[in-house]
Amino acid sequence: MCECCGTKKDIYLPQLATVNKVRMMNGTELYVHLSMDDGELGYKPGQFVEVSITGMGEAPISISSSPTQKGGFELVVRKIGNVTNAIHKLKTGDKIGIRGPFGNGCYPVEQAKGKDLVFICGGIGLVPQRSFINYVLDNREKTAGMAMSVSLPL
Repeated sequence: MCECCGTKKDIYLPQLATVNKVRMMNGTELYVHLSMDDGELGYKPGQFVEVSITGMGEAPISISSSPTQKGGFELVVRKIGNVTNAIHKLKTGDKIGIRGPFGNGCYPVEQAKGKDLVFICGGIGLVPQRSFINYVLDNREKTAGMAMSVSLPL
């Protein structure tokens, strides 16, 4: 059972996901919007998934969208190896394997409520923080008093 979302799926077996949208962010980073073929992924800010490409292998990629987003999730992938090069060739409608989510969701969501937040990040380091940033923005009514400053929006 997945501890994150409480479903009975096996997070160690790849599940199919469909590519909904791809967009180059710059010369090396690709934005990918995916949806799980069997429902929602279920994750916490700061978690990652293993992305598998048939015949190529798999690579760990941070989830960059907020878990409040329904109908899919977002990844930003840097082109640096065989698997990530294959991910950069994906087109809308393609299928890939997703395992996870993994990691403990490193952001202190409960402790942040009512606090001022400052996010300092740059480059590809913004991707995992973007999940928590968007989570905070999506939950402003629940996090009254949460002011924040973001240095580099994605």
